[in-house]
Amino acid sequence: MAWWVWAVIGIALLVLESMHGAFVFSVLGVGALAAAVAGLFMPLSVVTLPVFTVVSVVGLFTLRPWAVRRFGRRGGLATNAEAVVGRQAQVTAAFEPETRTGRVAVGAEQWRARVAEGWPMPGVGGCCTVLSVEGNTLQVCPEDLGRGVAGRDPA
Repeated sequence: MAWWVWAVIGIALLVLESMHGAFVFSVLGVGALAAAVAGLFMPLSVVTLPVFTVVSVVGLFTLRPWAVRRFGRRGGLATNAEAVVGRQAQVTAAFEPETRTGRVAVGAEQWRARVAEGWPMPGVGGCCTVLSVEGNTLQVCPEDLGRGVAGRDPA
């Protein structure tokens, strides 16, 4: 394959990475650009594919884990449902004793909520802490007992 074809493939993969963000396409793009450079200086086409393969495999096992740790989305701004975990919620509809479900307000949003097993159920107007989100249901515990122990058992 001609060196310029590898260069086009590499640039296309880097552009694709800007839309994806998993650091896979960027590693493959760097491999394709390395194959383009190898094809430019060594006109033998049998050199480009091994260069692409080696650079891509080495990049996937060395550069990608580093890039995910350094630039990944972990620890970033929580969005959507995950943004409510750890926040306070106010009970707007009483919890049913059989199902342990009720309704809570987190900010201006209304949510279906379930009191985690082992926790007492707060009354209407009471506060609770959001422990987790399961589908469209919040797992909550009473505010006074849940402060600082989100995700842990009540013991």
